[in-house]
Amino acid sequence: MIKKVLKKIMDLKTVRANTSKKTAKDIDTKLSKTEVEFLLNLIASSTFEGKDVQIVYETAVKLQQQLLNIDK
Repeated sequence: MIKKVLKKIMDLKTVRANTSKKTAKDIDTKLSKTEVEFLLNLIASSTFEGKDVQIVYETAVKLQQQLLNIDK
């Protein structure tokens, strides 16, 4: 019984170690259409302080451009 538990723990450590070895090159950083739409909806339903409006606007414009490019 104890051996089985220890084996499962070791298996989890191995999975965790392999996952943490991924570099930025290994991770897909492109946003899907669903992700872009989610972010735009999140921005639309949020409130921001005056100091944040410019960056939020610029980010929303970039997301809209990405969304248009995904549809092409």
